[in-house]
Amino acid sequence: MLTENEIRVPPYILSQAENLSKDIIDSADNINMVVDKLITLLIRIHEEKGYNVMETKLFMIQCISLSYQTPKNIFDWLVKHQTTVQYVFFLGFLYYNGIIVEKNGDEAFKSFTKASENHYPMAQVNVIKWELEPKSTMI
Repeated sequence: MLTENEIRVPPYILSQAENLSKDIIDSADNINMVVDKLITLLIRIHEEKGYNVMETKLFMIQCISLSYQTPKNIFDWLVKHQTTVQYVFFLGFLYYNGIIVEKNGDEAFKSFTKASENHYPMAQVNVIKWELEPKSTMI
């Protein structure tokens, strides 16, 4: 898992994360509202910005740091609330990228597969990409 000290976030990602998170994340939000909004931000940057994998990872790390919730609280809440397909997917996303949790390909694939089976489009894309990747590049 990368720490804030190990990450050099490009200024354009810092600026984008600050602007978007100001628009939707509020200090009064409870944890599930924060998670819902983080998922919304993830979808927005995929649809609107076309960020690559590393840019997306850095963007989400920055948004989490701006969320008024600790990374541990977010992770613990997600583990306990695997009740909706988007939460299942988001936990897989965090595992896949090693964001707020140790990178774990097995857990990521399980989450992506479960969300994919429930017709979550972003999970379906990730499962297809996973199946097409050469084994030597798998996480």
